[in-house]
Amino acid sequence: MEEQLTDRISIKRGFTMNEGETILYSPAFSIKKGWHWIEKWSKEPYRIVFLNPGKKQIFTYCEGDTTLESCDNQVAFVGAIKRASEFYAQF
Repeated sequence: MEEQLTDRISIKRGFTMNEGETILYSPAFSIKKGWHWIEKWSKEPYRIVFLNPGKKQIFTYCEGDTTLESCDNQVAFVGAIKRASEFYAQF
């Protein structure tokens, strides 16, 4: 399912049967592909969060649910990072 959060941010939601460790060590989310695991936002194996600055994306896995947040520009990406940081600081 895809939705527009704003005119600058779109979100794709999905589900996977893979476990958190599988996502965490997946080659799809490697440094070579531009992904960076954000350990302080993650509570593995239940929640795993990656950032890709080059693609301006945030990927979240949480107990099988997946969310890919894609930003159209750097300003939107910085705002999404700030919002995520504030949210995960609560947990």
